[in-house]
Amino acid sequence: MKFDCYGRFRLEIVREGERWTAYRLDNGTRVPDRDIRLPSELASGEIAALLDDLFHEHARPGQAVTRPDWARHCVRPASFCGNARVARRNGA
Repeated sequence: MKFDCYGRFRLEIVREGERWTAYRLDNGTRVPDRDIRLPSELASGEIAALLDDLFHEHARPGQAVTRPDWARHCVRPASFCGNARVARRNGA
């Protein structure tokens, strides 16, 4: 799942085995962010709220961590989305 954090940076959170792994997305790259640790028991629907709690100091009034439409329904080429698995799954 991809998240936009107040327009300042983007994250991808992936379930890998029994744990969540965070990746920073930037200019077509995907780099593990070892500083972000999410509880393994966290439900996928709770991730945005937790990220909001972790990074709220980067927000302006009224902003929140969001899942942009491009992140939910990515059908663009992998180089555009920053995730080859998403593009392959969508037939690109």
